[in-house]
Amino acid sequence: MDSVVFALGACALLIVVGTIWIRVRTRRTALSRSGENFDTFRAAFAPHEPPQEVLLAVYAELQRWCADAAATFPIRADDDIGRIYGMVDEDLDETIQKVIADCGRQFPPDEQLVQVRPVVTVRDLVGLVANCPSISALLPGRADLGTQKKDARRG
Repeated sequence: MDSVVFALGACALLIVVGTIWIRVRTRRTALSRSGENFDTFRAAFAPHEPPQEVLLAVYAELQRWCADAAATFPIRADDDIGRIYGMVDEDLDETIQKVIADCGRQFPPDEQLVQVRPVVTVRDLVGLVANCPSISALLPGRADLGTQKKDARRG
């Protein structure tokens, strides 16, 4: 019985130490990137590509992911998502789904997903989301809905 209690205590201690270490590492990384912000992130991409809403959604979601360790965490386009953010497997899948939904997009058809390269860096994530079709573009008669509303207000 004592060995089970000891093993459980040791596991709990490892989890606490690991969590503290990850938070300290995230804070140090954030401090080393002092002065960087969304503008420096945006500058890492070609002008007008990808769309601004994709960049904002990815940046905001990764900031949210780091919020427990650093109030603001400067995101870099070439950050390795698994190494810097500790995001792998289900966490990464959920993040991809959330960012795609936040941008009003949906996953491309299965035959196009086969051609998609793995998401390793933030740049890869941005590219994946930017290449997902907009939901409004897929709905018949909805692609120009915003234009119709603007015309109706003018007339």
